[in-house]
Amino acid sequence: MQRLNATEFLDNNPVKGRVTEPLLEGFVDLKPVPLTAEEIQRINYKTISFDRYQDQDLIEKLSNKQYEYRTKVGGLLEGGPKGVRGLPANSLEAINANILVNKKTPFVRYQTQLDLDNDGIADDVVIKNKQGVYIVDPSMQQITEDKMKRIFADQEALDWPSLISFPVLAFPINVFAYKGKYYFDGFFTNLSVSRGYGAYLTSSLSEPYYFGVFMHDRNQNNRICEYQVFGMYILLTH
Repeated sequence: MQRLNATEFLDNNPVKGRVTEPLLEGFVDLKPVPLTAEEIQRINYKTISFDRYQDQDLIEKLSNKQYEYRTKVGGLLEGGPKGVRGLPANSLEAINANILVNKKTPFVRYQTQLDLDNDGIADDVVIKNKQGVYIVDPSMQQITEDKMKRIFADQEALDWPSLISFPVLAFPINVFAYKGKYYFDGFFTNLSVSRGYGAYLTSSLSEPYYFGVFMHDRNQNNRICEYQVFGMYILLTH
């Protein structure tokens, strides 16, 4: 709770993400560094595709098919796939322009490899943007989907046949290390598939109800604590 109170949030809104993550006693510096435009280009569409469809390659496949079609029909100019309608362009020029306008990169990576499943082996390469965190391969070209689903997903919702989007336990997820253990946190509601509300997207919430701290250990997720949210204030409930 002390660390949460000391955190600076974007526009003073916890849902929009953190500006600073203070290193109080017991917390480890995970050494975040900005991704380059080339690294962002490799992974950007994959993160969007995984979030929306649980398939990191789907959007790139669609982009390539659209390019092939436009080439056949209209003789598209050289330069490769132009992206997908409704998504930001994924060219280096567009990414660099976005970084320049916003004065920061949309992605960072942790220089320190993490042990998100707390099995004693720190081998997770993790990147982060305002939507959450992603476990990726060392070259940052692929999302490690099995670990993402095992650690960050609502396991009950994963079995829901009509659910397309990745059902995160909380949103946006942030990770941290404290006294030799790795945790993650984020906002969530008390709704669930089993309670008859059907499939839902935690990431679409505009007014979250709870803030939770989780730890994955011994092949299962445990919610360590939760805080009830009132407007922009977070109050300890238990």
